[in-house]
Amino acid sequence: MLARPSVVLYRASVDQDFKEREKRDLVCNALDAFDRLTLHAPNSERELAQILRAFKCRFIRVWEIAADLLSRLAAKYEVAQQAFVTLLCDQKAEIRRRVLTPVAIGCVSKEFAARLIRLGLRDRSYEVRGFAAEAACEFELTGLVPELQAALIVEKHPRARQCLEFAVALLRDGYFLQRDNAKLTNVWVKRARGRGDISVPITDDDLNTGRLEAILEYARSRP
Repeated sequence: MLARPSVVLYRASVDQDFKEREKRDLVCNALDAFDRLTLHAPNSERELAQILRAFKCRFIRVWEIAADLLSRLAAKYEVAQQAFVTLLCDQKAEIRRRVLTPVAIGCVSKEFAARLIRLGLRDRSYEVRGFAAEAACEFELTGLVPELQAALIVEKHPRARQCLEFAVALLRDGYFLQRDNAKLTNVWVKRARGRGDISVPITDDDLNTGRLEAILEYARSRP
């Protein structure tokens, strides 16, 4: 999973990384709110307002920090989990998409991540549906394979279909055969112990001559 900087590092880098006042204020207010909430559990989403404001802003690095802060809180507090569910109902697809990024759900339990992903798979935006499939793969949620397969059957958008096909294959089989103009070019392989996915070249001739298992083993052994 994603390596996360310490919150102290966020604070120390504010002056260097955020020269514009608007960005700096958003980050500092979110960090202040996070510090307060580490001392006592939030009772309502209102106490998360500064973090949510930063999460919804247009600045990429700012919303990524806010997403990380909210993820850390959601690992401990139900109110923060509910905030993620509320964000998945936002009118803007971009806000809903952010909920399913690794930085946003990297700290939460697999059970809660699966809940968010199920909601994402039913989203009206193909981009959000695609991100939901990618998140299922990122979390290695093999239990979601039947739901991913069901989503693939009804999915119409080519980009979302591609994400779903990739997720189903990696979670079900441990690999995905990638083709370009019907010609086999690469195989994507799921590696153990959270080392991520890797792609290595493969041809139709390799597949027809029974070299698939050897190529998969080679890919899994790569650093």
